[in-house]
Amino acid sequence: MIRLFTYIIFCLLLMQTVSPDIKAQTGDKYRISFRDKSNNNYRIEKPEEFLSKRSLERRNRQNISIEETDLPVSEYYLDSLAKLGITVINVSKWFNSAVVKSGRADFPNILDELDFITKKEKIYSTNFKKSAIQKFHINILETDGSV
Repeated sequence: MIRLFTYIIFCLLLMQTVSPDIKAQTGDKYRISFRDKSNNNYRIEKPEEFLSKRSLERRNRQNISIEETDLPVSEYYLDSLAKLGITVINVSKWFNSAVVKSGRADFPNILDELDFITKKEKIYSTNFKKSAIQKFHINILETDGSV
């Protein structure tokens, strides 16, 4: 009787961890691209505020001008994401993008509603298959076109 009871508890715990639910979305990560670099505290006219002295010297030697792409990602955009409960994992000023995640149930949909985001791409999901063999077969089917 104790064995049966233990087996049932084990099965229930196993089913709870395997079943997909909202918890599965907490591991989803997206790369988002921002529309522009407006609402920025930095200006191209004052590059010493956001570029290192070494970088400025190199740019001088190589005659590289300061452009809008050199500006950091807008703090306004990052703060807006934080206010919505979205965690910023990494920021790329060169691509004007960020990698974000959130535990919100409406997380992917809320990104579509923000006017300063031009593109979103899921880069990681807890639902992705982890097996190298399964990944290999998926790639073959996608490139080969046959089923």
